Amino acid sequence: MDKQPQDHQDSISVRGRRYSIIRALRLGGKKYLLLERLSGLREIYLAWDSVAGPKGDLRAIHILPKSKAANQKIQALQRISNLNQNLPQILEFFRFNGLIHLVTTWTHGEPLDHYLNRCRSSDARWPSAFLAFRLFRGLAHGLCQLHHHGQVIHGDLKPANIVLQEDIRRLVMIDYGSAWCVERTNQRLSGDGISRKYSAPEVVRDEASFDARADQFSASVIAYELLTGQLPFDGLAGEATVEDTVENELTLIPPSQLSQDRNRIPLGLWRGIDGVVCRGLALDRAERFEDRRTWLGAIDAAYAELQNPRELSRWNRAAASVLNWIVDRTH
Repeated sequence: MDKQPQDHQDSISVRGRRYSIIRALRLGGKKYLLLERLSGLREIYLAWDSVAGPKGDLRAIHILPKSKAANQKIQALQRISNLNQNLPQILEFFRFNGLIHLVTTWTHGEPLDHYLNRCRSSDARWPSAFLAFRLFRGLAHGLCQLHHHGQVIHGDLKPANIVLQEDIRRLVMIDYGSAWCVERTNQRLSGDGISRKYSAPEVVRDEASFDARADQFSASVIAYELLTGQLPFDGLAGEATVEDTVENELTLIPPSQLSQDRNRIPLGLWRGIDGVVCRGLALDRAERFEDRRTWLGAIDAAYAELQNPRELSRWNRAAASVLNWIVDRTH
């Protein structure tokens, strides 16, 4: 970061980038400079806090309508955010003028949708299957911690709401404005959005209530995209229906058949990856993993095989070890 951001009345330079200052916002006696709106649907801003730490730091400020449901959601997120590395930490919040102003840490990195677009344009190297599955595994564990300990369902998981940390070791969910408490799944807040490609079919259809398997579907779409560069079900993803599979002969092509690494990983190892991702993408939620234990158990088993592939010859084991070493140091 710059030693001290240079404030020139209407702009500020942070970490080598210049931002126009939208406006100043005073919360709890502290002044924040709002630099960029991060969501068109909800009020979420990138902000500068000049007194955070010895040199100041970036923050995210979420502005939510004040309601009982919003209060319950924030309390639930507070219980879990400090323990969950896949979520920003909630620092403080304020209630006034009928709104809740929530201040969180900022994750330094690149929005996942930007990263994937750079990969498609050849400005960045596409992640290996090893790295893609490792990122997915971390995201799944973070989600399940959110579900189990926070009793919160994310509700709008998509690459635009995820930051790939600078060292490319973790996916961090930066926007949980559409999250809802498990006991209130049929009372989502006005303004809660969905992303039809990444949302589960039952969410797209606006069914009366959803459960954690909706997040399981969204995470599996992201895993599929990381592994293949494409969205499942011929690009329809969450907009696909069970009827499409019958009437239009729509099929789910396993990631192994589309991945750039399809010939670098033995078929026996791909079976574990394909099985986990394809089951998580079941259009009928009853066919997905029924709970977090079975979902994480299957993910961890497939990941363990990738880490210690018994099916590989001695030479291939050495090659896999070298590949992991290269991935760890180049990403």
